[in-house]
Amino acid sequence: MKAVARSKDRIAILGCLLILLSGIALLNNGLATALVRANMYDFLCFYGASQGLLRGVDFYDWDETAKIAAEYGEDNFLNVYPPLSSLMFAPLALLPWSVATRIWTLLSLAALIAFVVLLGRWFLRGLDGSTRLIWAGVGLMLIAMYHSLGHAFQVGQVTMIVAALLMGVLTLARDRRDNAAAGLLSVAFFFKPTAVVLILYFLLKRRWRLVLYSLAGITILLLISVAVLGVPIHESYVQRMIWYFDRVDPGVNYQDAPSFWARLVAREGVSPFPQYAHLLKPLSRLSLVVIMVPTVLLLWRRRWEELSDGALLAEFGLLLTAVLLTQNQSAIHAWFLPS
Repeated sequence: MKAVARSKDRIAILGCLLILLSGIALLNNGLATALVRANMYDFLCFYGASQGLLRGVDFYDWDETAKIAAEYGEDNFLNVYPPLSSLMFAPLALLPWSVATRIWTLLSLAALIAFVVLLGRWFLRGLDGSTRLIWAGVGLMLIAMYHSLGHAFQVGQVTMIVAALLMGVLTLARDRRDNAAAGLLSVAFFFKPTAVVLILYFLLKRRWRLVLYSLAGITILLLISVAVLGVPIHESYVQRMIWYFDRVDPGVNYQDAPSFWARLVAREGVSPFPQYAHLLKPLSRLSLVVIMVPTVLLLWRRRWEELSDGALLAEFGLLLTAVLLTQNQSAIHAWFLPS
């Protein structure tokens, strides 16, 4: 018995050591840099938009955003987030840039911890004894050493916040707490509209009440946004999104279908078949159909009650991956955690 106890103690010590090393790896991978970095471009999209809101200007207008960006050493910033997100970020926009960026980084770190804890509860609860510390340590090491996670911290992306929100929605939905899950999903939507994929998932799983409450929550928040911020700024947002989804940016980090076809037929100096550049958008839209239709049909055939928790989460990952592949400018590093 004593030998078994000593063995468990050693496993616990090793697990704690792995968790400690994952924290060190995360610091080395960009968190320490982010805490002292003066320029976080992706965070500027939120902070700058909120600055525009506080100044009473159209924070989707290129000229206005360029004026704001110049104050922080950038030429411009691309604001593609709903107007309500600017209202949510207003308290941070009242703070100096250096203070706001540090607070945002700490909030992102807290969200990452929350995501890991929720995911751990989902996957590790069936493990007995201290061996779960080993698995938790290994998982944290993999997450912390993933290069793009450091990048997300350095540029101030909203990745960790959205990841924690989506994981929270899934956890609440699993526990049949539909009201809370719908409320959290409604908030997540205004941070990152791509979160709407969860509504599609719950629709496919016939969670009608959760779908209805989520749509109601989004509608209520949208009405509040229009009432507080006005109609014109929402019209500007719609115009910006039409422009955003109509363009194709074959960036090296983008793994969506439009970027794939752009690199193949439309990227100057790179595309091996530039003579077919005129087929770029038709090919992209055809890819959306080819990827999404079989995925939706596959999920529709499975009942929620038939799924184990692991399969449930895997199915959600399949749907989210399909959506990201067809979404314009889906970046692997931007959605690593939620996917």
